[in-house]
Amino acid sequence: MQTWKNITVHLQDWDLKKATEQLSGLDVLSITIVDKLPQEDSQWFEETGRTTPVQSSSHSLILLADMSKDTEDLLSEVKFMLKLEKIPQYSEEIFEDRDWVTYTRSQFREIMISENLRITPPWDAQRKFEGITIIIDPGAGFGTGTHPTTQLCLRWLERNLRIGNSLLDYGCGSGILAIAGAFFGAKRITGIDLDDQALNNARHNIELNRTDIELLPSENFNVERRYDIVVANILANVLVDIEPVLQSAAARRLVLSGILPDQAIRVRETFATWVRFDQIDKQDGWLLLSGTI
Repeated sequence: MQTWKNITVHLQDWDLKKATEQLSGLDVLSITIVDKLPQEDSQWFEETGRTTPVQSSSHSLILLADMSKDTEDLLSEVKFMLKLEKIPQYSEEIFEDRDWVTYTRSQFREIMISENLRITPPWDAQRKFEGITIIIDPGAGFGTGTHPTTQLCLRWLERNLRIGNSLLDYGCGSGILAIAGAFFGAKRITGIDLDDQALNNARHNIELNRTDIELLPSENFNVERRYDIVVANILANVLVDIEPVLQSAAARRLVLSGILPDQAIRVRETFATWVRFDQIDKQDGWLLLSGTI
């Protein structure tokens, strides 16, 4: 059976996105940036499409290589490509090939959001459930239902969205919130994202759930009619940046998530001229702010 190795390169004071670009010619199977925090504690949402630095203090750079590749030779190339003074420290994990489809599927299972709402991958969708089932095929779009901010938004929509409301999901990722809106009775739904891969994944999930949702890249989004509910589950600094767009789109309610407690004041102040925040939901150190227009 084929054997592989993951080589975690311990760089110091590096923007790992830049490091990855400079290592693009390295003879390895893949170069991956991985958050050092577990997913539920992560503060990094790549789906926003922002070109913010990804620092080596919070993330790891992992090289996937065939076992036959000499690790010291690869690290010498890394030293040369990054113009380092010496070969960086590293750790190595060796593993055998496996049935990657089966393995990947084992990582994504049913998630209960509430008594009446669950998220499930396509291969578990046949399990009997009396409530609403949203099918999400894990892919490039953030939002498989595992992160606290996604769950906060899903529960808010379940409690507050009314049949016939229009809904804008800005930064839609996998499309999970827009799809939930469709199941809860929204009638005009639009999902916006910067990332083409996320939009492709969202289209796939929309088809799986047989819902009618418009998807647009953010560069093509022009507000022609305001939406009853606008939800943006991104990050605090991005929410601040896109405040003018959200203001132009929101008619009744604004829902913001992806906010840490020490960021809440800045977010509230940014939107204070046109939003009266009247609800704060919390889960695992993350906040959701919602308010009326």
